[in-house]
Amino acid sequence: MSENDANQGLKQEIAEVVSRFAELAQDSDIASGGFATIAEGLEQLSKDLGDRKENDLDTARVELLVTGLEALADLMVETRPVGTTINKSRGLEQFIEGFKLEAQKRLAGLSISMMGIFNDGDHQAAIQQSAQHLHAIKGGAAMLGLKPVSSLSGAMEDLILSLKHREDDKDWPVKPLLRSFAVLKSAIEDDEFVDALVEDLLEDLKQHQVIPDQSDRDTATHPAVITKQLEQRILVVDDMETIAASIGFVLSELDIPVDLAHDAPSALDMLRDNAYSLVVSDVSMPGMDGFDLVRELRSDEVLKDIPVILLTQLDTKEGRSEGMIAGADDYIVKGSIGGGELIARVNELLADAPYVPAQNDAVDEPRQLLIVEDTETIAASIAFVLSEGSNEITLAHDGQDALHKLKRKRFDLIISDVEMPSMNGFELLEAVRADNDLKDTLFVILTSRDKDEDRARANAANVDRYLIKGDVPAEILRGIVSELLEGA
Repeated sequence: MSENDANQGLKQEIAEVVSRFAELAQDSDIASGGFATIAEGLEQLSKDLGDRKENDLDTARVELLVTGLEALADLMVETRPVGTTINKSRGLEQFIEGFKLEAQKRLAGLSISMMGIFNDGDHQAAIQQSAQHLHAIKGGAAMLGLKPVSSLSGAMEDLILSLKHREDDKDWPVKPLLRSFAVLKSAIEDDEFVDALVEDLLEDLKQHQVIPDQSDRDTATHPAVITKQLEQRILVVDDMETIAASIGFVLSELDIPVDLAHDAPSALDMLRDNAYSLVVSDVSMPGMDGFDLVRELRSDEVLKDIPVILLTQLDTKEGRSEGMIAGADDYIVKGSIGGGELIARVNELLADAPYVPAQNDAVDEPRQLLIVEDTETIAASIAFVLSEGSNEITLAHDGQDALHKLKRKRFDLIISDVEMPSMNGFELLEAVRADNDLKDTLFVILTSRDKDEDRARANAANVDRYLIKGDVPAEILRGIVSELLEGA
C-alpha cells in the first residue's frame, strides 16, 4: 500500500469517528462540550495528514488513538443513565430494533422446527418447538404494538398447536404455513407494508385449524384456550416506578411473566403469596434496601433458593462485596442493562431456576387498550405496566394517529396524554365523544397538567378518569384500568 493510500484510509477512519462524536455532542442525555472539541480536533488532524510525509507521521499511533476514541464513543452510549429522557432514535425504536434481532433468531429456529413437522420423525416435538418460537414472537410484538406481526404469529401458533389433534400426517397445511412464514418475515422487517397481506392470511390459517374430537375434550388442549400448569416468573423490585417499568420492558423480550414491586416489604409479601423463579432488585431503596431483601430471603427456608440479581446506579467494590456476602447471585450496574448484560445473566440463572405454578391458567379474551403518548419511553412504560393479564396494547403518537387507529379497530379503553402535536388529548376526547361509533369508549387522561380548568374541560367532555403522572403508581393504574373494564 502506498503512503498516500495509507493516509487516505486513515483519514476515512478519522472522518467516521468525527461523525460519532458530532452525534454525541447533540445527544441531550450525554452531551458534553468535550465531544464537540474532540470532533473539531480530529477534523484538524485529518487536514494535517495531507501535509505530512511518512517519516513525519507515526501511523500506528494515530490508528491506536482512533481506536481508543471509538471505544470511548461506544462506552458513552452503553453507559447512558437508566430512566433519562432519550431521543426518538433511542426510545421505543431501540426496543423495536432489539425485538427484530431476537425475532430473526426465532425465525431461524422456526424454519427448522416447521420442516420437522412436515418430515418423518417426532411431529409432536416439532409442533411444540414451532409453537414456542411463535409464542415468543407474538408476545414481543404485542408489547411493542406491532399488530400485524402479533396477529400473524398468533394465528400461526394456533394452527400449529391444532395439528397435535390430527389423526394422520397426510395433507399437512404446508402451503398456508410456508406462505405465512414468508409474510411474517417481511412483517418483522416492515409491519406496515404487509398489513393487507396479513389480513388475508389470518382467515386462511383459521380455516385450516384442526378441531379436536369432542371425546378428547377433557384431555386435549384447544388452541383457543391454552392452559399452562407451570411457568417461570420474574419479580422486579424498585421504588422508582418508571425505572421498574423500564427494567420490566427490557425483560419482556424473554416472553416470561414479570411482576413489579415498589419496595422490599411489598416484594416479600408477593414472594410469600406467589412463587417466583427469579428476583431482580434495586439496591438503594428507602427503609429495607436490596441488601436487606437478599438477607431476608436467604434466612427464609421457603424462599432461600430463589436467585437474586441486584442492580445499582454506581458500581463500587464495597457494594459488590456486600451484595455477594448477603447472598446475591449477581450485581449489575443499571447503565448496562440495555446493552444485553441483564438479559444474558437472567437467561443463565433461569436455566437452573425452578418452574412455578402459573398464576393465570387460561388465556382470556384480550381487552384492547389504546395508549396515546408522544414520548416513546413513557408510552413504553405505560404499555409494560398494563400488559399483565390479557390486555392487548396499541400505541398512538398523538390524537390524529389515535383517531386513525380508532376508525380501523375497536378499543375497550383509551389512555391519553394531553400535550401532543397535531391533536392534543382534550381534542381527542371531544372528538371521540362526538362520534356515535366511539362515544361510549372508556377514556382516561394521564397528564402532568393539574389545573382546575384542565379538569373542568375534561369533565365537561365526560372523561372517565383524570389522572396526574407521578401521582399514580403502577399498581394503582392497573387497578383503575381493571375497575373500568370490569364495569363496562
